[in-house]
Formats: sequence, structure tokens, C-alpha cells
Amino acid sequence: KDVLTMANFRMPLNEARTSELYAFGGYSFRRGTGNGYRRCAVDCASFITGRAWPQIYPLGYLPEFHPDVKDYSVAGGFRGATHGWSVDLGASFGHNDFKYNLRNTSNVSLGPCLSPTAPCAPGPDHILGTADDLGIPNQTSFFAGQLAREEFVTQVNVTKSLNLGLQAPANLAFGAAFRRERYQITRGETASWIDGGHLSPDSAGSDGIWGTADDDSTTLAGSQVFPGFAPNNESNSHRTNVGAYADLETQLTPELLADVAGRFEHYSDFGSRMTGKLALRYQPSKQFTVRGAASTGFRAPGISQEFFSKVVTNVIANQAVQVGIFPVGTHASRVLGAKPLRDETSVNLSGGVAYSPTGNLTLTADYFYIKIDHRIMLSGTFQQDSTLKILADSGVTGIGALQYFTNGLDTRTQGVDLTANLRVPGVGGGTLDWTAAVNWTKNTITRVDSLPPIFRGTGETGLIDTVTWIGITEERPDWRGTLTADYALSRFHALARASYYGKFSSAQPGFCSLCRERYGAKTLVDAEVGYRFNQVDLSVGVRNLFDVFPDQPKSQVIVDGFGDTSQQFNNNFGTYPWAAASPFGYNGRYIYTRASIPLSQ
Repeated sequence: KDVLTMANFRMPLNEARTSELYAFGGYSFRRGTGNGYRRCAVDCASFITGRAWPQIYPLGYLPEFHPDVKDYSVAGGFRGATHGWSVDLGASFGHNDFKYNLRNTSNVSLGPCLSPTAPCAPGPDHILGTADDLGIPNQTSFFAGQLAREEFVTQVNVTKSLNLGLQAPANLAFGAAFRRERYQITRGETASWIDGGHLSPDSAGSDGIWGTADDDSTTLAGSQVFPGFAPNNESNSHRTNVGAYADLETQLTPELLADVAGRFEHYSDFGSRMTGKLALRYQPSKQFTVRGAASTGFRAPGISQEFFSKVVTNVIANQAVQVGIFPVGTHASRVLGAKPLRDETSVNLSGGVAYSPTGNLTLTADYFYIKIDHRIMLSGTFQQDSTLKILADSGVTGIGALQYFTNGLDTRTQGVDLTANLRVPGVGGGTLDWTAAVNWTKNTITRVDSLPPIFRGTGETGLIDTVTWIGITEERPDWRGTLTADYALSRFHALARASYYGKFSSAQPGFCSLCRERYGAKTLVDAEVGYRFNQVDLSVGVRNLFDVFPDQPKSQVIVDGFGDTSQQFNNNFGTYPWAAASPFGYNGRYIYTRASIPLSQ
């Protein structure tokens, strides 16, 4: 379900229309649908236990996400021009919130009882009928909490054409801005996050009887697929920053265009940064162009990366444990060596050529290089017994594992883009446009921070895990390409596109390097035909015409002491047939119709 509305306003302030007041804004609401992995009524594997009550879901279940996403924004200001100066002074406010609504799931720790009059959650002592009984029944749907973000910006931008005695007037632009960001985490309903204390369906042990010596007291708390935000996860945080920039563009010679820019920003949470850019464009003829650019950049830590807090259920080393993602400023994170997040910094280099031997043919080739230092990533999962003892000795208990965000990586990305555009008129009385594009991109990790000294002797293997490494370097194909044919004849139009995705690798999150598998290249075909009736354009199309899916995991490498294979982990023990990542998704063929109606001319 989608709702979208926009409005804009403009009022000239003089007859020459050189100055005006303006405003615009919009509202959107989207209700989505998605699914998690299937939960079996009985064990899917020897260690994936306690995720379903057969009394509630005799055949198992597929948890559903039904998020509500709301956005609204408004902006307004003044624009004016006088004596060659142009000024834009304005402000804007935007809000986004994301509500986690879950259906067709349960909180296993609340037991198999759905009736409000007969709850069976025994509480911390795991014994029903004692003083600490919670009195909360289980549920099959939950409100698991909400994330919200707001941003207020006020800024001024000024432009001026200057005569510096060069080949052509120079274009000067400068401005300043103030920004205030706010980030909120709101708790879910109690049943979505609480530990009800009920032993899981698989907890009776080998004798099949609860309350005997071989019981397993492990309980998976919180709504399955996404445990709700708990009260200690709630956050209401904000930060501010100010910035200023200047940009000068000029034609140095008839063939050479130059652009130089600089920007300064100061953030209330990590400090200041200065960046710059130099770009050149050389065009000795109408047919041939050479371009190049060099710049420095930075990205401030996301306010959500600084303040996000969550406890989720992960499977790690054959155990289901509560994994805490703690903000870097909390006591638990600081104990394990977390440092305040700083900005990511980058160096960007690019260069390319464009050649048009005829008016109907254009060829381009571009190279790009991006070096990012202090890249922000979620750490690996720290869960060794000696690590948990360090936490317990510092007063942090009830956590089976811990993660935090860290500036732990340097990366290098480089690649080549090749494109060709050919227009062929007179094909059946219409025009046929061909577009071919090839991209090669290689992502490399050049540095990983060492573990903080507190981990010495704990057995933790590294600051990031293998899944993160593969996600950065191998999860996206190095090679991609498209070939598109676009035909137009009067009111009729048609399009066909072939998209090539090269080989890639993936590993199921939460496990080990032995789970890495390589998947083959695929080609997808899209097609669309349409016809314009007066002001209405009707189109019918299909994406992924031949219903192509990614390869399924096949590796039979044994990855643990139970005889489980890489294939089993990567397909979640048969509950999901494909790898954890795919460059083109898992949706198969998609057929659609579209009607386009212009609201103004």
C-alpha cells in the first residue's frame, strides 16, 4: 500500500520576476510486506531449537514483516537576483519513521498459551505458579518498536558571474548551512521483547520430561525474526553541524574548462573537516573530450550508527544466543575497546574520454579510483567465554555476545565504465536506439584494525568476521553489463534489455569462512511495449522474462563437529533455497502494466 502527495508554491515579488517566495512539501506512507526464514515445527537442525510451539504452529511458520513507513517534509525560502548576484535563502524540515509490525510469529519464551485468561509464562525462575509469573500470554502478531529520524536545515547559496579577464566569465558559487539531526528508538510492546522464562519446546532434554536434570534452560526471548526494542534500547539523540563552501568554474582556454571547490564542516560530535575538488575538461574538437577530476571527501558517522542499540537472536558456533549491538559510548562497548566514531575520509580520482565520430554514435570510457580510510562497519561478534567473563566482571550480564560499530577498515575501489550509444533512424519508419554498457569494479580491503588489547588471550579471531570481508570484496560481481534496444514509432514504443551479472560469492551470516560459496554468472532479459492514447500512455512489460534465479548452495564441505555442511548453513537448513545475497534478487519473473497521465502541459 502506497500513498504519496506533493505540493509546491511560488509567488513572484516583482513584475520582472527576479525575486520570489517559494515553498514545497510532501507526505508519503508505505505499508510493506516481507518474510523471514521459515521456522520448523520441530528441529530443522541439531542446534536450531526452540523457535516454534507445535501447539500454535503445527506445520511451522513463516514470520512476516509488515512495516509502516511514513515520510513528510516541508521547505521554503526566498530566491532573488540583482546586479548579477543570485541568492537563495531557505530552510527545510523532514521526518521519517519506520514501525516494525510483525505477524505470523511468536515469542517462544512466553510458552504455547495464547489465551489472555490462561497465560503460561513462568518468569525468571522457569516455574509456573510462583510469584514471578509474568501473566502475559503469547501472541502471533507484535508491534516491535519504531525508528524515527528528523532533520532541520537552513542554508544560503549565492552565485555570481565574474569577469576575470579569462577566455570567458567565471562562475562563482558559495554558501553556508546549519543542520540539526534527531534520532529516536521507541520500545516495542512488552510481549515483543520480554523473556517469558518458559523453557523452549526442545528444552525437555533426552528424557522428554520437563523439570529433570537434563533440561536445557536456554530460552529464545522476543518475537521471532525480530525481537522488539526493549526499554534499555530506547534513544532520543541529536547533533548539529555547520558548513560552508565555495566553487569557482571558468573556461581557461577555448578548449579547457576548470572547476575548483572547497568545503568546511564542523560537527558537534566529532569535530571539523576540510575537503576540496579539482576537475578539468579538455575538448579539442566537437567529437572528442577528455575529462579528469581529483577530490577529497568525508562522511560523518551516521547518527544511527552512533546511537543504535539492539538485542537480537543469532546462531553462532552452533548456539542460539542473544547478541547485543551496543552504542560505542556505552559501558559494555568501552570495556571491550570501543572508541568514539570518527568520520570516514576518502580520496577520489577519475578520468575518461568521450568520442562521437558521427552525430548518431557516442563512445565513452571512464576509470575511477576511491580510497576510503576509517570505514565504519559493525564489528564481528565477540562471544568467547573469556570475553563474556570480562563483561561480567565489569557488571554487564545477560548477554551471550556483543557487537559495536567501529572505524575498523580501509578499502580501495577501482573500476572501468565503457558505454556506447547508437541511434539508427528509419527502422520501419521509426527510430531505434542501442545502448551498451560494461562495468568492471573491484573492491579491496587494504587494512583491518587489530583487536583492542582487552581481547588478548580471549580467543576472539578479529575485529570483523569473514562474512563482512566477503560482503565487501566478493558479494557484488566484478563484471556487469547491459545491452538495451529502445524503439519508437509515432505513438508506439518498445524496449528490450539484457543484463549480465558476473560471478559472486556469499556466506551465510553468523558462521564461518568455510561457508563461503561461489555462484555463477547470469543474464536477465526485460521487455516492454506501450502505446500513447492522447494524454494516456499504456505499457505492458516483463522483468526477468526467462525467470532466472541465482544458483543454489551446493558445497558439501563439513564446517562443524556435527557433520553439517556449507550447503546446509547457506540455505538455512532447507528453509531458504538460495544464498544470503544475490545481485539481482530472488523474485523471478515479474509482469506489470503501467498507465502514465501528465497532470500539466
